[in-house]
Amino acid sequence: MSFFHMLYQLIIGPLELILETVYGAAQLLFASPGVSIIAMSLVMNLLLLPLYKSADAIQAGQREKEKSLAAWVSHIRKTFKGDERYMMLQTYYRQNDYKPFHVLKGMLPLLLEIPFFIAAYHFLSNLQEIRGTAFGPIEDLGSPDNLLAIGTLTLHLLPVLMTLINFISSAVYTRGFPLKDKLTLYGMAVLFLVLLYESPAGLVLYWTLNNLFSLVKNVVQKIAELIRKKIKARKDRRETVVARTAAMLGGAPAAAPEAGKAQASAALPKGLFSLGCLFLTLLTGVLIPSTLVLASPSEFVLISNFRSPLIHVFTAFLLAAGLFLLWFGIFYYLAGPKGKKIFACLIWLLSGGAVVNYMFFGTELGNMSAELKFDVTPEFLPKERLLNFGILLGLAALMLLIWIKGKKLVRGLYIVLILAISGMAGMNLIDTQKQLPQIRSVVYNVPDELAHFTISKNGKNVIVIFMDRAVGALVPYLFQEKPELAQQFEGFTFYPNTLSFGPVTNIASPALFGGYDYTPERMNARDTVKISKKHDEALKLMPVTFYNEGYDVTLCDPTYANYSWYPDLSAFDDYPGMHTYITAEGQFADFGKEGQGVRMTGIWERNFFCYSLMKTAPVAVQPFLYQGGTYFKAEAVEELTQRWYGMSVAKGLHQPFLNAYSVLCSLPAMSRISDGDENTFMMMVNYTAHEPNLLQEPQYEPAQEVNNLLYDANQSRFTYNGRTLRVEKITQMAHYQVNMAALMRLGIWMDFLKESGVYDNCRIIIVSDHGRDLGLLDEMKFGSENYEDVMTYNPLLMVKDFNAPKEPCVTDDTFMTNADTPLLAFEGLIEDPVNPLTGLPVTDELKYETEQHVFFSDIYSTVKNNGTVFLPGTWLVMEGEDIFDMSRWRTVGETPDFSSGAKGQ
Repeated sequence: MSFFHMLYQLIIGPLELILETVYGAAQLLFASPGVSIIAMSLVMNLLLLPLYKSADAIQAGQREKEKSLAAWVSHIRKTFKGDERYMMLQTYYRQNDYKPFHVLKGMLPLLLEIPFFIAAYHFLSNLQEIRGTAFGPIEDLGSPDNLLAIGTLTLHLLPVLMTLINFISSAVYTRGFPLKDKLTLYGMAVLFLVLLYESPAGLVLYWTLNNLFSLVKNVVQKIAELIRKKIKARKDRRETVVARTAAMLGGAPAAAPEAGKAQASAALPKGLFSLGCLFLTLLTGVLIPSTLVLASPSEFVLISNFRSPLIHVFTAFLLAAGLFLLWFGIFYYLAGPKGKKIFACLIWLLSGGAVVNYMFFGTELGNMSAELKFDVTPEFLPKERLLNFGILLGLAALMLLIWIKGKKLVRGLYIVLILAISGMAGMNLIDTQKQLPQIRSVVYNVPDELAHFTISKNGKNVIVIFMDRAVGALVPYLFQEKPELAQQFEGFTFYPNTLSFGPVTNIASPALFGGYDYTPERMNARDTVKISKKHDEALKLMPVTFYNEGYDVTLCDPTYANYSWYPDLSAFDDYPGMHTYITAEGQFADFGKEGQGVRMTGIWERNFFCYSLMKTAPVAVQPFLYQGGTYFKAEAVEELTQRWYGMSVAKGLHQPFLNAYSVLCSLPAMSRISDGDENTFMMMVNYTAHEPNLLQEPQYEPAQEVNNLLYDANQSRFTYNGRTLRVEKITQMAHYQVNMAALMRLGIWMDFLKESGVYDNCRIIIVSDHGRDLGLLDEMKFGSENYEDVMTYNPLLMVKDFNAPKEPCVTDDTFMTNADTPLLAFEGLIEDPVNPLTGLPVTDELKYETEQHVFFSDIYSTVKNNGTVFLPGTWLVMEGEDIFDMSRWRTVGETPDFSSGAKGQ
């Protein structure tokens, strides 16, 4: 990050953030970019009115000071020369408490205007929403207005109107001012005309409205000034008459109250405002961002451009310091004594509320992606909002009492809080720093070569496609909507009655990779071995077993290899000739590949601080500030994330989805068809079904603008065998669509394998680690809690064996689990398989127990959840062999004694 970039983040960044938020809120109300620009101008000018009023007062005081000194300064300049003149001027200035740099005070309004202009210029010039949008006579707010046409000559009228208003405003404001002050403002008006003449009409409209507001303000101020002068003159005349009358009567006029005798409230102790702003800066700019980074540092680095994830803490700190220390400080400096006291008290109350909101509310909002988006938009029950409001109200009353009675206590509490959060943030930074060497090693070991794998025409090919979060319960509905899928997946058997042992990848995937010895219960039983080691054992079971049998082995994105968020491919260095690749970071994505890192960095630079602000806000306000994970970020020219406008309309492309989806699109190109007889094993992990995204129907393909209003009118696709999916939320629709997209792309690859003559000698297993609690079917819930939605534990499982019958995909209701995957892969190829890492036989005996033990925990972080047992969660029990029989499910709590057959609540 360059010095000028840091300076921009510190000074301009907070202002641009405020502009975006005001514009975004206006858009929610008016849904019109033109009206929102007008609203933004009005709100910003009203917010800044006290600031400009104070700046104008300082400027006026400076002019009066210069005016009072002008005569003697002129005399000295005429009388003396050289060093003598300099010494005389310095002495005169010192005697009158004046310094030459005080002349800058006269430029204060202009100096304040510059950063706001830069922020508005950058924001509106890059605002995608105004491009091609008409407003009144303006055809396109994203281009120069072209409102005036003279023959073939087109002129931009708005900049001229803006300049005219600026001239009138300057004339009103500088009435009675020295010529140099007038020339300065007129010169600035001409400069803005030159700068903005070819600018987008939306930007010029905003600045024109600002000038209009300034004109109104100046007129009102001049009228008020004239009224005050008349009142003062009248008062002076009255006092003169009273004095003369008293003199004629031989009395003395009543003495005027002596200046400074009026009783004033106790002076505000110095530093309280600064301490409060420093506390808020450290809380929102350091502690909260560092806590977020520490949860999963690898998620916040880019393979294409590695930088320490701690840079995001630094950029958040710059925004926080810019807002609280710089701009709040400027407002405070320009305020009068009473205003300073109000500012300091508000910061005190804001600090207390921020701590309570962050520490005690909204602590369980679910999983968050690298884009700082929750899987499910945060929602708070009315009772939570009421409790939060009541506590904040009580806290405010207590803090006001402390403020009134004990300013020394306020100072002491500030110091304690600052030291406490500094200590916590420091520990976060140190713990994150300790992980960086491994992360750096993982990133630098990613091969440059694009992933590919061999499929032989005459050998045995075993293929395992791990579709993260693909939901088994959706498959019948997907096949019903797209009947051609059944033919594409010719020879496959779909197992709907399939169970997963956990809800998130770090808990559920070990059993998929390593079989029944790696269910959460079995992993916890080996409580002297680190989870990371057990996970790597499971991950290596299939590839190493096939490798030892002489198979050509390829792995793509082996999940959490070496327990790293980005798979650490060095985990397989002991197996020379084994091919390992990373595919999920955009290597195959055409759209957005160029500049992807820049755009992702831009999101992080802004949204870490926005996330902090959201987390410190009252819970009633948090969903509003969150705004679906955009945090009021306006649409940029190129979007890295998708914005949803209901269940059927969206704009932009979600890059993580594109990265994964493009891999499925590239499977034919990645497949190297061999005429030989070598045996091969390929295991690929893909995240297409993991990244909810609205797609263009009926093709179910990504598009810059999605509009499914007509197609979504047909709801019959969501009913199968009398059971209807309750698709009422955007996330439900998005999950349905990405599951469809994944199967459609895999179906195209199946056609390719058939055309290439290798389909019959491929054993293909398509499986997921877990499902998702989407709330789509009441029939799959056995309780009211999210973890009691069985769809969470219903993974996809589809299997095609060698030389399978040439029939459309069939359904088999046999009870299965995704822990069957290794034995399905080994069947008929590896006799009596033995785990090469532990020496234990690979069996499915646990599958035939009378009950299955499922573990729920949403602590997906491999940093947090990396002891010798999984962190506490909730255990569930399913009796029998029908996962759809809700009467056989029960919740048994955190620490059940399965050995004694403990019953649940």
